[in-house]
Amino acid sequence: MVKTIKFINELSIESLEAGLILINNCEGERQTISNSDIALLFAVDNNVPTVYLSLEHREDIIARELLKKQFARYTNNFTELSSSSQEEMDRVEDGIIRLSKAPLYIVNHPNPSIDTMHTIAKKVISEKGPRLFVIDGISLLDEDNPIQLLEAMATDLNVTLIAGRTK
Repeated sequence: MVKTIKFINELSIESLEAGLILINNCEGERQTISNSDIALLFAVDNNVPTVYLSLEHREDIIARELLKKQFARYTNNFTELSSSSQEEMDRVEDGIIRLSKAPLYIVNHPNPSIDTMHTIAKKVISEKGPRLFVIDGISLLDEDNPIQLLEAMATDLNVTLIAGRTK
């Protein structure tokens, strides 16, 4: 099953069935959903074991983006934390702790094939047991029919794959 969504409120725990969910971010439009938003929604907010598989960014860049987003959820004063109130600092600390304890696994593999991603996913599933994979950078896949191959991978592994694409 391939489902296309445009807004994050279209995602819920109930929407996580085996198959492929494509995020339809159109060129020229403001991005409606980011992979880090999805990771935070499921892993941090709902404690769903989630793998963030990036085909283009290193783990440290992804971690930095997740941390910035988590900070922004708890403070309006991200750049001036030193002048924040104790209450705001406590909220930020709680957010960092929630992120650090979340069942979120970041995997970086620059420019793999779908077969390689399938192998990586099998290994992570056997070790960590996640049922949700957020894939960053599918536009970098050099495959014929990548959507059909990703759908087949999701079905074979009995997982939900969420991937962004640009029209």
